[in-house]
Amino acid sequence: MATATTIRVSEHARDRLNELARAASTTTIDYVDQLVARLDEDELLGRIVDSLNDPTIVEESAEIDGTLMDGLDPSDDFATWRQ
Repeated sequence: MATATTIRVSEHARDRLNELARAASTTTIDYVDQLVARLDEDELLGRIVDSLNDPTIVEESAEIDGTLMDGLDPSDDFATWRQ
């Protein structure tokens, strides 16, 4: 078990976290850790999505988009190419 500490939350938040943890068959500490990890992942994903909307990246990827199938037969089944 990880080292625990106390954080201040409303009684409603505490009770709800306890309910959600019980429903997930885990401890409240582990549940909060999972929530924090999910928020970190969401933040990272948001930064990635934002970067995809960067005009510079859009221009650069548009330049190479037409080369993705160069020399390849579009009727080939590329699913079998896995190693």
